[in-house]
Formats: sequence, C-alpha cells, structure tokens
Amino acid sequence: MSSKLTFLFVFLIAKLLVFIVNVKYLYKNKSMPQKIFSIYKELIRESIPNNSVPITGDITDYIDDYQVNGVRTKEINTIINSLDGNAKWLFVQILDMIDELRANNIKTDDVMHYENWGIKANKLALFDVGFGNYFEEFEDAPKDITVEAEITDERVGEFTDIANKIGKQLNLGQINYLGRGENGYAFNTSGNKILKITSDKTEAINSKKLIGKKSKHIADIYSVNTLKKDEYQGYYVIILEKLDTSKKPELKAMLLSIYDWFDENTTLRYDPDIIKNIQKKNPKVGAFMADMYNLGYDATWNKWANEVKNLPQYDWNDISDIVPWIRGAKEMNQQDSEAPDQIYDLVKNLGGF
Repeated sequence: MSSKLTFLFVFLIAKLLVFIVNVKYLYKNKSMPQKIFSIYKELIRESIPNNSVPITGDITDYIDDYQVNGVRTKEINTIINSLDGNAKWLFVQILDMIDELRANNIKTDDVMHYENWGIKANKLALFDVGFGNYFEEFEDAPKDITVEAEITDERVGEFTDIANKIGKQLNLGQINYLGRGENGYAFNTSGNKILKITSDKTEAINSKKLIGKKSKHIADIYSVNTLKKDEYQGYYVIILEKLDTSKKPELKAMLLSIYDWFDENTTLRYDPDIIKNIQKKNPKVGAFMADMYNLGYDATWNKWANEVKNLPQYDWNDISDIVPWIRGAKEMNQQDSEAPDQIYDLVKNLGGF
C-alpha cells in the first residue's frame, strides 16, 4: 500500500471513530438524523484532497485536448499533483514536449508512442514528428536529392544502398541500417546523426519547420530533401539528431504506471452540461438542480421548500439524488464512480441526454 493510501486509510478510520462517538452522543440528545448527516458531510469533505477535481476519461483524452488548447487545466494539475516519482516526471515531460511542438505549429499523433522517444540532455525528446496534418502542404518545397539505385525484391538492402549513396553526397560518413517503421527506414551515421528515408509527407513537412532550431524535447533537424527518382516518388530524406534510446524500457514502464494511475483514479460522473439540457425541457427542475449543484443539499432545500410543494408532478427527492453524480457538484457521492441505472434513467427521462 502506498504512503498516500496508508495515510488516507488511517485518516478515515480516525474519522469513523469520531463519527461513532458523536452518534452515541446525538442519540442521547434526540437530534440524531440531522446531525448525523452533518457529520457525514464533514467526513466526506475533509477526505477530498485540496485543489483537486474529478478525473474522467483516460490519458489520451487529456493529451489530445492539451495538444489542441495547450492549457494546464485544473484536471491537468490534479493529475500532476497526484502522480509520484518517475510517472510524474514523465507526464510533465510529455506536456513540455507538446508545448514545444505547439510553439513550432506541429501536430503529430506520435507524441504518446514511446517507441519514438529518446533522452536529450536528461529530458524526454521525440525523434519522429510524423502522422500529422494530412491536409497541410510545404511552405517551401524541399530540394531534390538524386541517387541511382535499382529496384529489388529485398527492400531493406535496396534502401540501404540508397542510404549509402545519400551518405556520400551529404558527407555523413559510415552508414549502418538501424531499423524500419511503418513508413520508412532509419540508418545510423558516423557523425552522431540519423538518416531517415520516409514516405510520410507530414513528417517531412513538420521536420522542415524545425531546421535550424535548437529544441529541448524534439530531435534537432538538419535537412529535409525529396528523394528524386521515378521509382521513389513520394519519399523524403531527413537528417536528424541522434537521441539516446537506451532508456526505452524504463520509459515504457513509466508510461504504463501512468496508465495504471488513470485506471485507478478516473471517474464516470456526468458532465455538468446535463443540468443545462434538463433546464431547456424542464426549467424549474433545471434551476433546482443548479442550486443543488452550487449551494449544496441543505441550502437548496431551505430555498426551495415552499416552491416544490406547488410542483407535485416531480419527485424532488429523486431529482436531488442526481446531483451528487455530476462532476464538480458541491456535495458529490464519494462511494462509486458511476451512477446506478435508476439515476441514468431519471436523467434521460428529464432530457439530460
């Protein structure tokens, strides 16, 4: 059990003992129902970490949103503050990487693929910026690079031959086959650089944006060219910085620990927008729920006590039970993450979905 869970367990046990003592006292004073509820609410309130908000969805939901908006929301900060050690370091590094990509107007779906990660000056860095915007075009077309090569059935040998000829043209020294991906081939050079031959046009477009720039979280790009030969239409040659990829197993383990954290801590609570949806169809019900959401149980019933008597067509107790299952409500249900079926059916019947 982690130290945080141990602390929370001990804290709740202590609170439970206080609760039992108070129940005995309240029973003698004949005010048990109202005061027990107040103690229960206080117990729940104090067990919620300060400055935290419910986390929904999985890590890709937050990363995709961050790539679009670049905003470190309350949810993002809750995740950062809740993660520990290497998992926390990695999550922050991914966000910093996205910040740098956004600053260079680069959108790539390769951000979360640990196979494309390396280490650069003790920071997480990305060496593949492909799978980008397929509707984007080059601002300035890359220059052609021409080689003479024969088409063969053995593609690795064929492209190794092409890479060797490109290496001689660009003075890259010794060329050695490194590996292949979905769209191309990569080669080591003796100058601590990588030569990549790829058919991913978006990688070439994004890489060209980085030429001449020093990056903290992206491999530096030295050149981008079009491979010029009839048989190789649609291939690009990219020369980039070689990153340290020896820590890939450790980075994979860190990423898996983040996924594990999301599995344990995400919630399936309803979005607050259901209140607005209900209010369009049932204005009084929506207004009641909005007060319950913002003011809490006691304050709302005090405010609405007389009015609900004039609206007997609704079961107001059932309606008040919906709100604790909405994200961000002043008094949320802390026992389960997903609302029971009867709550779902009620929200649906009221027009929430």
